Amino acid sequence: MKDLLFICLFFCKLSISAFGGGYSLIPLIEKEIVERRKLLSSEDITNLFAIGGSAPGAVVINIAILIGYKIKGVIGAILCTLSITLPVFLLAIGCSFVVDYFIENIYIRGALVGLQSAVVALVVYAAFRLYKTALIDTFTISLFSISLILLFLKINAIYVIVFTIFIGIILVFLSKEETQNV
Repeated sequence: MKDLLFICLFFCKLSISAFGGGYSLIPLIEKEIVERRKLLSSEDITNLFAIGGSAPGAVVINIAILIGYKIKGVIGAILCTLSITLPVFLLAIGCSFVVDYFIENIYIRGALVGLQSAVVALVVYAAFRLYKTALIDTFTISLFSISLILLFLKINAIYVIVFTIFIGIILVFLSKEETQNV
């Protein structure tokens, strides 16, 4: 019960205090859930980020659902979904009433410029943290490189994800066949 309360409060706090989308939140989630609370391993969190990032919908909501489910099953998934979505939903409704006034404010514009820079830094940092557990051999590094090239060539990300899943399945199937023949 204590873990469930923690992850719900954590995702509530995260939803109203973090900027930049799901990938910028990876370091914060990893620090709290893996390093401080030890609710999941680094490998678990990397796998959940990969699944959450490739599933349709908002990455951070997908990740919250998966973490909630991994820690406390269906009830954890439901409560984490509410915890990550409800606070920001209410905040967005409140902001919608005053957005026209504040968008013209020079200080708000300056804050947004600074915020954009910090978000890019968070995303780069998250990518660096993920690479340590996701790019573990020549195959994964090669697949990453091919994926990056395809994305820079403006190939739709969905096609890149489907391609990498397909190649991953083939590799696992071939390695399974190889070990059975030995």
